[in-house]
Amino acid sequence: MNEDELTNALIRHHKRSERAARSRGERDVETKLYPEEHYNHYGDRGVVDLYQTTGRSSGHLYEVKSESAVRHATGANEIVRQFNRMRGHFYPGTDHPVPDEVHFELCFLPTALTARHLVENAEMYAQCVANDVSRLDEVDRVVANICFRLPDPETIRPVVAFTSTSPFHGITNDSFPAYAAETNPAVYERIRSSLARRSSPD
Repeated sequence: MNEDELTNALIRHHKRSERAARSRGERDVETKLYPEEHYNHYGDRGVVDLYQTTGRSSGHLYEVKSESAVRHATGANEIVRQFNRMRGHFYPGTDHPVPDEVHFELCFLPTALTARHLVENAEMYAQCVANDVSRLDEVDRVVANICFRLPDPETIRPVVAFTSTSPFHGITNDSFPAYAAETNPAVYERIRSSLARRSSPD
């Protein structure tokens, strides 16, 4: 599994969702997709792996991380800084209009290593989503999620490890394994060994 595979799966997922909405007779559901979208706000340069927007109603920004990306990062702080830069500078740094609802997602491919990384750095990632660095005060709703996804349209449903919408939801909580197993069994099978060791010493 690599980052391009997941990005392409997300693109197919959003296209399928648009077709399904149109088949239900819904209007104003045109999806626009921008892979590898660059931004630059006063020197704060970056690239969003995928930006998806549905008219002016919603926008989804994805930062995708593979096992290789986690291995080569200097630490969780490097990944958090990159995610925060996207949240704080994407809209000021592009010509995209700000939609009514914005979802920022830091998306990990599910492996024992990426799950262990989130477990070991749980406090940092929980604090990351708790802090709204987007400064999008005029937006109706801003959500930040850190999750796992598989690069398969059939099993791409996210397993959320941390979310800004609930301070009580987190990968180290006792309820997380049951939630993950119910939400996406395929993801759960790939990360369960790290969840079982989450309280164990190295």
